[in-house]
Amino acid sequence: MKRLAVFVSGRGSNFRAICSQIDAGQIPAVICMFVTDNPQGKGLQFARSRDIPSYALDTKMSRFPEQILRLLEDH
Repeated sequence: MKRLAVFVSGRGSNFRAICSQIDAGQIPAVICMFVTDNPQGKGLQFARSRDIPSYALDTKMSRFPEQILRLLEDH
């Protein structure tokens, strides 16, 4: 089974579609991490409601690339 990390900047409509496909058994995967740059976004709320480890990161921070790499290694 594939492990997916999902990166969302908007409402998360594509993320929801992926979740639906996984739930229906059409994508053999599990979402292990959700990352967004929008802490008030609906995608973040949806990910948290599914108990997916979720992170809202500031893409303007100089350490952003390192943060992403660390999170990917941890999940």
